[in-house]
Amino acid sequence: MLERDHIVEVARSWLGVPYRHQGRRKDRCVDCVGLIIGVGQELGLQLIAPVHYAASPASNLVLKYADDQLVRVENKEFAPGRIAIMWGFDRNEAQHLGVIAKHGGAWTIIHAFSRTGKVVETRWDTFWEKRLVRVYEFPGTRPLEAANG
Repeated sequence: MLERDHIVEVARSWLGVPYRHQGRRKDRCVDCVGLIIGVGQELGLQLIAPVHYAASPASNLVLKYADDQLVRVENKEFAPGRIAIMWGFDRNEAQHLGVIAKHGGAWTIIHAFSRTGKVVETRWDTFWEKRLVRVYEFPGTRPLEAANG
C-alpha cells in the first residue's frame, strides 16, 4: 500500500524542477500532468498521459485520464497525498492538477506551475479553492481509516 506521507515526500522531491509544457523528466522539466505521472512512476505505478495536448487542454481531457487511472474521492475530502484537479485560468476546463499536502498545519498543493516557472508548494487558499473540480488518489493508497486507525 502507498503511504500518504511517502507520496508527499516523493512529490516534494520534485520541488524546483523547471516548468515546461509536456515535460516529463525530473532531471530536466515537467508540467502539472508530468508531475503526477512522474510521482506515480516513482511510487511504482504505470500511469499514462495524453500526448500532444495543448497548454490549455480542452474537452476536460485531464478528467478523462484521471477517471481512467486514478481513484476518485467523491466527497472531495482533502488528505495528504491526494490529487486535486482544478479549473484552468483561461477557460472553464479542468486543466491543472497537483498533490495535496500539509505544511505548518495548513493545506498546500505541490504543482508544476507555469506562472512560477517551476514545481512549487503553494498554500491552498481561496484562489485555488474556487477552482477545485475533483479530488483523486493514486491506486493502492492506504485508506484514510487504515492510516488513522
